[in-house]
Amino acid sequence: RLRQDEVTARLVDLDDRADPRAVDEVVTMPELARSGGPTLVLAADSSCPMCRLLTATLAEQHGQLDAPAVVLGYQAREEWGELDDRLRYVQDEDAWQQIAHLSPPVLLLLDESGAAREVTMPSSRDEALVLMQQWGVARSSAR
Repeated sequence: RLRQDEVTARLVDLDDRADPRAVDEVVTMPELARSGGPTLVLAADSSCPMCRLLTATLAEQHGQLDAPAVVLGYQAREEWGELDDRLRYVQDEDAWQQIAHLSPPVLLLLDESGAAREVTMPSSRDEALVLMQQWGVARSSAR
């Protein structure tokens, strides 16, 4: 699991120097945020099996989530084939570029301004579910 300080340590500028700012100052996605509460974002690639599994998990758990779930990608929506209607798919190059140095799937929790409060790269469905519970956006029965 990638913690916020590890993500911050991996953020570099064009001169290959570490960016000293916190992740919520660097990773901001206001276009994906909703007013009034947090937004759960899964940055995913359609050719990634774990991304597809977590996308299906978000759709299955939709009724147990206390925050809207957005799938962020760099590919055209058509690349995904059938994607559950309960999930909003957003192709946003600017948002994707902010986390493109990380390997998908990347799970983010945005505050209502779009600042990333949590960023992680879950390695399993169960890990993603536990994280969402810890972040307060999934009810504990969401397993």
